[in-house]
Amino acid sequence: MILSILLGLLKFILYLILFILILILIIMLVSIKYDLDLKTDDLFTNPKNIRAKVVVTWLFRILKIKFVYINSKTKLQIYLFGFCINKKRRRKKPKIQEAEITIATEDEVFEQSESQKAEESIEYSEPAEIQEEAKQIKKEKIKAKKEKKEKKIKTPKEKGEGGGFRDIIEKIKYVYYYPDRKKITRNFFNMIKRILNHLKPRHFDLDIILGLDDPATTGNIVGYAAIASGIMHKDVFLKGSFLEKIAIVAVDMKGRIRIGSIFWPAIRFVFSIPMIKVIYKFIKYYFKNKKSEN
Repeated sequence: MILSILLGLLKFILYLILFILILILIIMLVSIKYDLDLKTDDLFTNPKNIRAKVVVTWLFRILKIKFVYINSKTKLQIYLFGFCINKKRRRKKPKIQEAEITIATEDEVFEQSESQKAEESIEYSEPAEIQEEAKQIKKEKIKAKKEKKEKKIKTPKEKGEGGGFRDIIEKIKYVYYYPDRKKITRNFFNMIKRILNHLKPRHFDLDIILGLDDPATTGNIVGYAAIASGIMHKDVFLKGSFLEKIAIVAVDMKGRIRIGSIFWPAIRFVFSIPMIKVIYKFIKYYFKNKKSEN
């Protein structure tokens, strides 16, 4: 009987671990898709007239988040299996019932006022002994707080030879003159490069109509934008308006983010040989300091 119960518990634990592992794999491998659509009117005349819509979907649109921004007004909707889960329910206004009006006599009013005065006098008439005790308790609390603060403040000898500031400088020097620092910095920048490459949008379309007071500056900006779009290989279209002062922007951006693709470069960086050496030395140094303090 006991063995069957233990086997059942083991099976349940194994199934639970398996379910958690599958869920982690789904979160890591299934990509999150996002879609941004932004449009504006003339920003010089109507700077607040901006319309934006962001749609984020995950796992074959099982989870969908929709955010809308129109003229300083926002709306957030969260869908699960196609049903909105944060929909605000309209509250029914309660019906106003006719209240029964009761007229009190002069004697009743006089009795109520006298009883209220008696209660107030009972509440606020505290003896002098109780007040003195309360003051003493407050003084004791203040003293206890001061003693705790004094205990927390450590002298330079308790912190270590040379104080905390010198320890920090020594650590910075140790990192700067570390033999594998070049490998660590190279691996770090490679990690950031991989993460940024993954985060960049797959589709990016930017349309701008720009007109400034000086037509020459407008022409220069249009020329620089054309060079920049050729270098970035992105659909950036800037149209110059030389007759009027205007600024209209339209953005269409689509992409996907996979959480596993962000974590993998970070894991590779942390578990690289130079970083493992650094972590091991720091742990060793930390435990040595603890032993010396004890």
